[in-house]
Amino acid sequence: MMRIGATTQSLNVYLLLVVATGGCVPDLDHLNNVDEPPFMADEPGLAGSAGRASTPSSGGVAGGGTSGGVGGITSGGGSGGGSTDVGSGGNAGGSGGAALVGSSGMPSADGGAGCIPSGGEACDGADNDCNDVIDDGCPQGVSTVFESDLPVSGDSSGGSAFGEDCAGGEILIGARFAMGPFLTQAQGICGKIELSLRTDGGYDVTTSEGSMLAAHPETTQDVQTSLSCRAGEAVVGLGISQQNAQSDTGTFIVIPEVWLSCAKLSLVQTDSDYYLDWQDAYDLDSLFGTMSDDSAWYEYSEVPAGQVATRFKGASGAWIDRMGFGVSSTLVTLVR
Repeated sequence: MMRIGATTQSLNVYLLLVVATGGCVPDLDHLNNVDEPPFMADEPGLAGSAGRASTPSSGGVAGGGTSGGVGGITSGGGSGGGSTDVGSGGNAGGSGGAALVGSSGMPSADGGAGCIPSGGEACDGADNDCNDVIDDGCPQGVSTVFESDLPVSGDSSGGSAFGEDCAGGEILIGARFAMGPFLTQAQGICGKIELSLRTDGGYDVTTSEGSMLAAHPETTQDVQTSLSCRAGEAVVGLGISQQNAQSDTGTFIVIPEVWLSCAKLSLVQTDSDYYLDWQDAYDLDSLFGTMSDDSAWYEYSEVPAGQVATRFKGASGAWIDRMGFGVSSTLVTLVR
């Protein structure tokens, strides 16, 4: 006798057997007393689930699960367009075609066989022209090439000359000064240039803290204060005031005020290239020594447009006599 609690799986097999035997009704007692189901499928008695497309860079997984059993059943086609086939037992999974793109229809992020060209390469993080290079011809970094030393600011003839260079790919983003009655120590602060791709295909120029250059002179008893540009900015100017000071040995020139100018960095594109430039310069607040008064005279040095300061230079003995910059051009490296 057939049990009322016969499984859906057994009924499906029963119906298949009716078809296979030309309408004869088989004995289901045998089927109902089996300990294990006669076959395994993704879901009992059903064709395997349809394949789905994977990420945009790979073809869809075609053909459903394993469906076998007596007489076989029709397979589920994959998203790539599977075949419909009736097996004679065993596996009857459909074999869908390999999709060239995923469900998004977009070009592959990393090229390869599944990539469909969508036009010329754009700076968007995808391989638009399917040459296995993402964003080829787009900016990927900035290096510096030293050009020249600018004239130093300061009229004192004393002290020994110094020059400290930022590491490759770094620029001056600030300086640390020690100020008592006048300027007694100076030290450059460098930052690394970085490019950040925006969603509109443009680039933001950012700076991260790099290295501290050597201090000149090496020691000081005065309080040190840092003047630093904001992120994505560079030092583009240096200003000082100068005054005469008297001592037992005569008159000498000191620097009782110092300030820096900063400017926003931007990536400029020409017809055939990219370069780094700065704009919207402004002055940081000055540092004053206790000797500062209205007898001072001033000097100012500015980085040329299209260049960046990469060297902090000057002269020092027991205090700072002169200061200035060495400047570099920038080279934007492209993805190749």
